[in-house]
Amino acid sequence: MTNCIHKELEARSGTLVEGTLEKAKLYRKDPCCHAGETTAQDCILKFIGKKNLKKLFVATQDKELRKKARTIPCVPLVYFKHNIMTLDPPSEATLIKAKRKENMKFKPEASEKDNIKKQLQEIKEKEMEEKIVQRKYIYKDKERMKMKIELGVKRKAKGPNPLSCKKKSKIEQMDIQRGDEVKKIRRKRKAKSVEPRVENSLDKE
Repeated sequence: MTNCIHKELEARSGTLVEGTLEKAKLYRKDPCCHAGETTAQDCILKFIGKKNLKKLFVATQDKELRKKARTIPCVPLVYFKHNIMTLDPPSEATLIKAKRKENMKFKPEASEKDNIKKQLQEIKEKEMEEKIVQRKYIYKDKERMKMKIELGVKRKAKGPNPLSCKKKSKIEQMDIQRGDEVKKIRRKRKAKSVEPRVENSLDKE
């Protein structure tokens, strides 16, 4: 309750419900946050501010005031509907602010960011050291090869890489299997043809 609200209630005392002004006098009066006189609606909005840092509730039957208050995040609205006190659901501005807060929880803090930067720098330094070591080994290998060439040492011929060799196709494998089977059959036939000849020679004797 501010002075502007109290003055407006006094001005509308004839149209208000009986006892409204008397009950309003029981509430604590807070100083206004603006210079000069203004309407109760503007006074309330300025008292709340853009962020509602004081965490105030707004209880009003004024639809225009409720509409404007919904644009401010974290402003609970209370009003009567069919003689029942109703709490307005969270506004879009409130939901957006809540999502932002949730997203901020997942973001690293300043100290965590510094630690991440340090770790990345250490990783880069290690990678650079490894590259330097590799270059040294490569340089040494090249020098050794030059020495061998100068001394006339020949490299030994290496065999083919089994991984680079092409595998035989299924058709070729089938042909090989058939060839092996044909050879086996021929061997069996030869063995059978030899046995009767041996028996005939024994009979003659």
